[in-house]
Amino acid sequence: MNFEHVEEYLGAIYRLRESANAPLPLPRLQEYLNYTLISVHEMVRKLEGETLASYVPYRGVVLTGKGELIAASLVRRHRIWERFLADVLAIPGEDTHAIAGQLEHAAPDLVTERLAGLMGEPELCPHGSTIPPKRSLEDEKRNEIFSSTHNPKG
Repeated sequence: MNFEHVEEYLGAIYRLRESANAPLPLPRLQEYLNYTLISVHEMVRKLEGETLASYVPYRGVVLTGKGELIAASLVRRHRIWERFLADVLAIPGEDTHAIAGQLEHAAPDLVTERLAGLMGEPELCPHGSTIPPKRSLEDEKRNEIFSSTHNPKG
């Protein structure tokens, strides 16, 4: 399983859910990601196998503690990059989301956290969404969580 693809799903669940404990219906996730419902269901089951999410039949998907940490870290990186691109580099709003989507996977947490410090620890992204607080999850830890639960047979 591609870790960037895993992060895409975890980040989408994190962004779309109504609360941490409320299952996100799979059709809502399917609509957001623009994948088939079957593909979404298969990936959610893989995330469950990796202990990153829990599937609740007929209700949806909920992030586990590990999934929550990875998703919050991803969303934090994305929103900090959006803030930097908009405020420091004056990149137009319609472009910041797409560029941040690439940088969130490419730049290590150390770089993203230095950007946050440079900008005075912003609390909101340019679109008004809250930037999750810094968690003690660095790139190595994020990858360790994934690889320790990775089942090559799946």
